[in-house]
Amino acid sequence: MALLDYLVERVNTKGWLSLATIYFDNGFNIDVFASSGYIAYSASKGCFFTVEALDSTDSSIIENRFVKMDGKYTGMQQNITVVGEEHLQHFDMALYAHSRFFRDADDKLPVPDIPDKDTVMGYQVNPDTGLIDGLDEYCTMGNSIYSLYPIYSKEDTRYYSGAYILNWQKFYTRQQMFLDLLSSTFNVTDAI
Repeated sequence: MALLDYLVERVNTKGWLSLATIYFDNGFNIDVFASSGYIAYSASKGCFFTVEALDSTDSSIIENRFVKMDGKYTGMQQNITVVGEEHLQHFDMALYAHSRFFRDADDKLPVPDIPDKDTVMGYQVNPDTGLIDGLDEYCTMGNSIYSLYPIYSKEDTRYYSGAYILNWQKFYTRQQMFLDLLSSTFNVTDAI
């Protein structure tokens, strides 16, 4: 399946955050950026894995009939959703750009320089500054930003788009935790 091969190639080279949404039959979607890193694909199982919430009615049935949980805390019950690769319809590659990036292009459409997982995880916070050396400090608040469109100056805010590296690191840390869970609990040992 060429589509699946291309998706796997993209994830292996640029990481899950290079994708925006993955679409399957029956209207099921995985919004990668909203998955908190709880996303994986296993070639041996032929399945995608993610964490999804039950609706409030079903959550209340579980919490009132089948498990005891502290009633002071509300939230949706969580499940691991497994989707067969044969249901893959299409996927969106993330551009992290507003429509103006393309509408205003003069001679060439811009593409983001999306950092791969190893690059993201390799950044370290300087303990003296609380920032990552060599990255933009944009809209300060102590955020280190990786410029996704280095062709644009950060002074031209119409076109600036940068990755909050600490949040990308959290995503990939959670994704590794999810891979570890799938391996240790469900014997899904080849998930990416």
